[in-house]
Amino acid sequence: MPHPDSLQIAERLRQTTFLDLFQRLDRKLLDSLWDGGRASAALQAVVLNPSFDSRARFLAAEILFTMNPAWPPPTACASVTRVYVAALRDAPGEMANPWGLPGMSDGLIASHVLRLGEAAIPALLPLLDDETPVQFSGSKDAAYGNSFAWRVKDIAASLIARMRPLSFSPDPDPAVRDRAIAALKASLQSVQ
Repeated sequence: MPHPDSLQIAERLRQTTFLDLFQRLDRKLLDSLWDGGRASAALQAVVLNPSFDSRARFLAAEILFTMNPAWPPPTACASVTRVYVAALRDAPGEMANPWGLPGMSDGLIASHVLRLGEAAIPALLPLLDDETPVQFSGSKDAAYGNSFAWRVKDIAASLIARMRPLSFSPDPDPAVRDRAIAALKASLQSVQ
């Protein structure tokens, strides 16, 4: 049975965006959803319940990561990782800036995935085959980031490489990156 407040919070999250919560100068919406920490259990219930909307689950996880340095508990890492894998699959429909530039700089979201540690790697592995392009917005980041023709697989490879640590170079040529991703996959298979 869902936490009593989780249905209301999930509905509010479904009607907002990452941009509204984390990239505006006004934190009223974020603070309102966090409610001084009183909404922590309800937010956690949203993240961990797969029947809730994937965007609501992702935004709830982002609020918890941002407002609670101890989030997530080790027992929740596998579920939280699945939320972030779904969010990365959805990244092409959103702007990719919060994921960071693969192999170069971590965005807010990437830093949260990295906090999940090596336990996230198995869930990220299937994304190493996802050719879906991602788009950056803005001016400088967008021009630079979009010139690389980044894909979901590049972000996943960059995250996995950082968790191990393994090498993943941000080469502008997708064919060169594909060879690096193949080598990354091979090195992961030899370890397993």
